[in-house]
Amino acid sequence: MEGAMCSALVPHAFNQARSEMKCVNYIVKDEILFREVEGTGFRDFIHDLQPRFMIPNRKKVVKGVWDLYLAEKTKIMSVLSDQRVSITTDTWTSIQNINYIVVTAHFMDHEWKLHKRIINSVKITSYKDDDIERCLDVCLNSWGIKKVFSITVDNARANNGAVKYMAKKLKSLNTLMLDGKYLRMSSSGISIGVALRVSTKLVFIGNVLGPRWKLAFLKISLCNLRAEASKVEAIGDEVKSALLTLYNEYRGVGNLGPLQILDEGDDDGLEDEFDGDDAHSQMLGKMLLKRKEEQQMGISNEVDKYFDPFENPRNKNFNLLDWWKGNQSIYPILSKVAKDIFAIPSSTVASENAFSLGKKIVDPFRSSQTPKMIEALVCTHDWLRADKFNLYKEPTDEKIAFYKELEEIQAMAAKAQGGNAQLSNSTSILLPSTP
Repeated sequence: MEGAMCSALVPHAFNQARSEMKCVNYIVKDEILFREVEGTGFRDFIHDLQPRFMIPNRKKVVKGVWDLYLAEKTKIMSVLSDQRVSITTDTWTSIQNINYIVVTAHFMDHEWKLHKRIINSVKITSYKDDDIERCLDVCLNSWGIKKVFSITVDNARANNGAVKYMAKKLKSLNTLMLDGKYLRMSSSGISIGVALRVSTKLVFIGNVLGPRWKLAFLKISLCNLRAEASKVEAIGDEVKSALLTLYNEYRGVGNLGPLQILDEGDDDGLEDEFDGDDAHSQMLGKMLLKRKEEQQMGISNEVDKYFDPFENPRNKNFNLLDWWKGNQSIYPILSKVAKDIFAIPSSTVASENAFSLGKKIVDPFRSSQTPKMIEALVCTHDWLRADKFNLYKEPTDEKIAFYKELEEIQAMAAKAQGGNAQLSNSTSILLPSTP
């Protein structure tokens, strides 16, 4: 018994700064009032736990909250800098009768884990489209977000102008996909009328990107809705065509990064090496040419290749995101389409959930807080409670080339240094010894 208790003991060194940050985390996570740190009961409790801890006053806690907000925002910005995100936005009014707009970013990291983060909960003058446009613009600029796949909004008329404005803004940055065809997502239901609604089409594409059923499940579902056979086939063709359009868009502007299969520069050197008259060189040259043709065909035909095989639908342990993560090398471009499609929220619920949080934070006891502090509390509370993401990033082709160049320079320097050392030794041998 004593041995078990001893093995559970771990060394602990008291640190005032770390303890203050833990106190700030506690206040933000559990929505505690700032004045609680000055309460006699709280101070007695903390003093009994650690007499050496100097409890920060209310003013110091406020500064700690703001510093924590800035530190967490910097971490998230480093992840979002090269991500294409989908956002949801909605508005609410506080107990102070102040209007707020909430913006939530949805994305998948390189590990194919879905994340959402409230990136803004800011004061807005009114719910008119001009004010919403301005807030969205300021929000995305402050976060350095230039690649937006979709914006999910409710059906309020003011949102139409805001989305059109963002389409023009993103187009000027040359990051708008398909001239904004899929930018606006409505939170209303699915429609299979004469023309497929854009949001419905993306939902269908997301369904088709499930490798166990692909188009089959979509067609069966439409038949169960008593759609005509000709209509079912037409919708299937339309969805496949839309997927191919997205694929071609990503193929034209997307950066494959470390997943790129075909590297023309490396193969050019190999062709020179195998350019000989002997049978061995000719055979290797033909194999190289064949490999390049097969790779090019695979890259240009990922969509058709994807629709050919089916995964076992009876596999109970099947995980959609794990499957796509494991097949990125087979579908390097289509997997990027899938990642962005799967990150699209189907409604504005994510932003609406911030309303209840905001109402807790902006209660009668916090009604004197500034809009900036409200934003810091709402956002940081959301960030601290969210699933953590891996901050590691795969190196780009440019960085890999840079590192290789550094290694070559270091190797040359080491070789030169070794030659100098050898020359120095030889000289010392030839020189007469000093008496």
